[in-house]
Amino acid sequence: MSLPAWKKIVKKLAFEHQQDGSSIVLFNPHSKGYLVNLTEEDLYLEIDGKELQSKKVRKFLWENRKKRAFQRKRGLVWSAYVEDEDKSYVGVGALTTKKVAERMNGV
Repeated sequence: MSLPAWKKIVKKLAFEHQQDGSSIVLFNPHSKGYLVNLTEEDLYLEIDGKELQSKKVRKFLWENRKKRAFQRKRGLVWSAYVEDEDKSYVGVGALTTKKVAERMNGV
């Protein structure tokens, strides 16, 4: 599988994040399924403030590109701004079947 176009993904992520305070960008925009968060303790990016610095986000994605979560065909990257902390977070997730999503989300 070829690597996602990180620059294009980050540009869309940063734009939507600035507009809405959060964003989800699919590696393959035609993917369907149920969202699961694959972010682990050491697999997220924390940035001070609301604005996502594209260079930092691309570096985070590039440095973690070989991890399983980033290799999924139906993978995605998400962002969220937490106003109380004045921090933005970037993590990784995937789309999967309903059965797997329920199991992973503890439903």
